[in-house]
Amino acid sequence: MSPDTILTSTQEQALALIAAGSTATAAAASAGIHRNTISNWLRGSPAFSQALACVHFDRALYWREQAESLAPGPWIPFAPSWRMSRLPPPCARICAARIDAQSCPSAPTRHRAK
Repeated sequence: MSPDTILTSTQEQALALIAAGSTATAAAASAGIHRNTISNWLRGSPAFSQALACVHFDRALYWREQAESLAPGPWIPFAPSWRMSRLPPPCARICAARIDAQSCPSAPTRHRAK
């Protein structure tokens, strides 16, 4: 952001709350504004839009670093090879199937034939 761009104190407060992990709706409520105001700032204020993009980038980078620090191991060098294929590895497909089965209350149940 260039030094001549100025954000209002309310915009800075909303950005700080979002950077700290709040949703846009929660940040707006805490800053005393309507949630649509943040959307309006995104469309109408290049300085706010750029600042929010930087906040999102920083948060994504932080969580990526956290994930990498929690899961060191031999799978990291192999990740690009399975990412290049069209199918995820079998363990990921099995986990996804289990999650789908647990989260879908209308999933058919199997009955044994007598």
